[in-house]
Amino acid sequence: MKVKETIDYSQFEFLSYFTRAELFDLENFLFLRTYKKNQLLFMEGDPRERIYFLKEGFVKLEKVSSEGTMLYVDYVRAYNMFPYGGFFKDNFYHFSASALTDIVVYYIPTRILEEKAMYNTKQIFAIIHHLSKILEYHENRLQTLTTSNVRDRVEQSLACLIKDFGYKDNGRWIIDLPMTLTELSKLTGASRETVSHIYNDLKKSGILILEDRRFIIYDRDYFAM
Repeated sequence: MKVKETIDYSQFEFLSYFTRAELFDLENFLFLRTYKKNQLLFMEGDPRERIYFLKEGFVKLEKVSSEGTMLYVDYVRAYNMFPYGGFFKDNFYHFSASALTDIVVYYIPTRILEEKAMYNTKQIFAIIHHLSKILEYHENRLQTLTTSNVRDRVEQSLACLIKDFGYKDNGRWIIDLPMTLTELSKLTGASRETVSHIYNDLKKSGILILEDRRFIIYDRDYFAM
């Protein structure tokens, strides 16, 4: 659906670097769409035809091997663009994207956005900066997943989630990302039963609790990295 509403472009870092004239041109190619929870936006190998800007909700990015092993996982929150990987060079998506919750997204044809961004130095630096953050995130994830001790993997994964999605609220920390024990088990490469056992231990110790699909951390120092 063609966007008819007024958009506050300053909320999207990437779009904020365009001039008013450039944004006016882009509005001719800007579309709005809603997806229900678990709906796919695109799959690995699909033509890389759209760049998305998440207005509401959360999106999950993932890549799974033919054996079902999770090779890549990341999450996108509101007011962020995705995917960054492949800018200016890739013709196909390298991973899949699905709605972790009900979502609202804007999208622009890839070719149009890349043509506009190619000559904007601030946007080039924004892309490089964001890709560096993604690389750092996945370096930490790789170190976590290569740990043989399952409890360490679970606790280090929670530490990463606190760092990337956590905020302090009345002396406790809340991971602002919809999460279940099943989702955490996929993230850590551990079984649902094992993750449940570890969670119950942490809960009994007063370290955290899972409430309304949000982890609430009562002992932040326990997860110090």
